[in-house]
Amino acid sequence: MHKPLPMSKMNPGVVWLSAEVNAPKPIKVDSPAIEVMTDLRQVPAATVAASESIADASQKMIARRVRLLLVVGDDGLIEGLISARDTMGEKPVKLLQERRGAKFSDLVVGDLMVPRQAIDVLDIEEVLRAQVGAIISTLKAHGR
Repeated sequence: MHKPLPMSKMNPGVVWLSAEVNAPKPIKVDSPAIEVMTDLRQVPAATVAASESIADASQKMIARRVRLLLVVGDDGLIEGLISARDTMGEKPVKLLQERRGAKFSDLVVGDLMVPRQAIDVLDIEEVLRAQVGAIISTLKAHGR
């Protein structure tokens, strides 16, 4: 049985770096964990500004074939993240009910994003030493 890895909240000042995309490899439970993680040192992050519309964010996800965007400020700092679930799930409906008279087209990424301080992250050094089984155990231990 694999032991879960320690998880913490994302610190302020985290930036994303663009890089080239590598082809996927077959994965096994004892494969290196980094092979199932999106290593943003190797893969360009899909990003969006907090001020962009939800429709624009959804289109970016479709165009990049991803289900999550990092929300990045003009300074390159990560402000949060937004997923396809955030844009198409209950969140926008509840927010529109709270904002009586508002339309879906009025919503922006900043309204629905998960703020940086609520994002769980893994230490890259731990991931580099771990196997896929540890990632599975970690996600299960955190209800994912």
